[in-house]
Amino acid sequence: DEFLLVCPGVSADAAANIADRLIRLFTQRAKLLAVTPEVSLSAGVASIRRHRPQNAGEILKMADEALYHAKESGKRGVSIYEPTTEPIVR
Repeated sequence: DEFLLVCPGVSADAAANIADRLIRLFTQRAKLLAVTPEVSLSAGVASIRRHRPQNAGEILKMADEALYHAKESGKRGVSIYEPTTEPIVR
């Protein structure tokens, strides 16, 4: 499952800090659940100010690419979108 958190007036770095805190709090609570497989949370961050998307769809794509980067880097991570010259293959 995926969800979106909009933080008006918040920088990409501050949003990443918020996401990191949410992940830590989620991880603490998730440990109380006796479920298999273990649940985890990762986050991708994109910023209107920093990344200058042309429309809403573009910023969602940026955040999604950052999310996949965070997931590929290991569970419980945060990644801020960085433009690449190569397409991300899924």
